[in-house]
Amino acid sequence: YRNYGQSGGAKRQYEDPAAKAEDLSAALRYLSSRPDVSGTGLLGICTSAGTALYTAAEDGNVGAVAAVAGYYAEPELMTAMMNGRDIIERLRADGRLAQEIYDKTGEIKTILTYHNADETAAHLSPSEYYMDQTRGGGVRSWRNEFAVMAWEHWIDFDPVSRASRVTAPTLMIHSEGSAFPDQARKVYGLLAGPKDLHWAEGAQFDFYDQGDAVGDAADRVAAHFRATLG
Repeated sequence: YRNYGQSGGAKRQYEDPAAKAEDLSAALRYLSSRPDVSGTGLLGICTSAGTALYTAAEDGNVGAVAAVAGYYAEPELMTAMMNGRDIIERLRADGRLAQEIYDKTGEIKTILTYHNADETAAHLSPSEYYMDQTRGGGVRSWRNEFAVMAWEHWIDFDPVSRASRVTAPTLMIHSEGSAFPDQARKVYGLLAGPKDLHWAEGAQFDFYDQGDAVGDAADRVAAHFRATLG
């Protein structure tokens, strides 16, 4: 996505679901223009599963969707995660102030994205995948930084509201140990096209880098795309 890793974008570490969806659509347009591509679909893992719903709800180039261990936010869930509306409003204010600073000076105020103890982090949790230098924490292109001016975009991230407009054949792979399984059930019930929900075994981070969980999910995703995209 823009603003991350080796991609362009001046607002580094800036979370913007709508912009991410535009980036996915741009990739689909490019692939669709190639004579050696017979069909185009989207695979999303964790937050990108929600972003894929944003794209699939609007883009006819999405011939199929696969979502693995997806994070499916909506306003009620975000309010509960942040321990109430007062904190939500404080974070919105922090984001607006950071945006003003950026507009005036170009400075990007950041906080930690994940931490297991620092209460100023955007996500305070065990974060074992990100704290481990042999796993996500050791990925060279990854930075544990969240642009504060993105708070409003992140708070308003709402893939659940897009699900009822997704008509492309969709495979969802989730587990009781993954992020908010009831949200996955909710999204599955709202999908408007052909759909399949596979309940797997494993915790959220197992689907990022653990052989059994990744291998099983990859095989199922490949079969789904072969069947739907040719």
